[in-house]
Amino acid sequence: MVVVNLYPFRETVAKADVTWDQAIENIDIGGPTMVRSAAKNHADVAVLTSPDQYDRLLEAMAQAGGEVPAALRRQLALEAFQHTAAYDTAISRWMAQAVAAEASPWLEAVPLRQALRYGENPHQKARWFSHAEQGWGGAIQLQGKELSTNNLLDLEAALAMVREFGYGSDGAEPAVQPAAVVVKHTNPCGVAIGSDVSTALTRALDADRVSAFGGIVAINGLVSAAAAGELKSLFLECVVAPSFSPEAREILSAKANLRLLELQPAAIDAAGPDHVRSILGGLLVQDLDDQAITPSEWTVASQRPPSSQE
Repeated sequence: MVVVNLYPFRETVAKADVTWDQAIENIDIGGPTMVRSAAKNHADVAVLTSPDQYDRLLEAMAQAGGEVPAALRRQLALEAFQHTAAYDTAISRWMAQAVAAEASPWLEAVPLRQALRYGENPHQKARWFSHAEQGWGGAIQLQGKELSTNNLLDLEAALAMVREFGYGSDGAEPAVQPAAVVVKHTNPCGVAIGSDVSTALTRALDADRVSAFGGIVAINGLVSAAAAGELKSLFLECVVAPSFSPEAREILSAKANLRLLELQPAAIDAAGPDHVRSILGGLLVQDLDDQAITPSEWTVASQRPPSSQE
């Protein structure tokens, strides 16, 4: 049996103040070699690369009289090669970014978070891949049913739109204009701003309360008790915001199936600058369109500037 925990390279380079030398020092050389050698020889060796595997191994050995079943050794070998591949990919991506190698292959190893019930339609299988603490993988689901493929697609659309007005923990930051977005089938059916999130939410819902039924709501600041009272009056699938007040959580707990997601700005930032979309046989990778809207920097193309009412 071979048990190896590789140097924490990904955790090291995630630190804002990491230096080149510190990152290089945390590139494990001998560990991956041992893991790969043990995995190749899985007919006679069980290889473990994560403490998460220990209980599974011990349970299997207890059931097999102290032996490690061949099927488990093959599964562990597969996981070992996936682990070293992901490790090398993390090093490659960090180094490509550090030296600004734009012509490098786009590499990423994203772990499976969970299998979803189905895709956009019931006949489609679906799985969710995500790094923990990054993007939706870093969101905290406070209550509600398991997320579906369509929930995640709608949440992504709603978040992208509400972030046009800034996104903060309490809406008090100068760059954050309190805003709310209602989305149904990835299409907005209500977008509004206000002096506070409660006002913005009411305005967004008033745009089309019929279409809001069964929709997704994104709010860019603290969800207050007043906003929660408005949300409680409707049937919604999900609500995402940077935070919810204790009073809001208490009010919304009456709707047990409503999915509440707390997504902090740090989790959004940790997801990185790439926006990736699949096309037939490939990927399109571009920078995220996350620049703040700054009207003072707009260029007026018409002969006269618009009035405040316009």
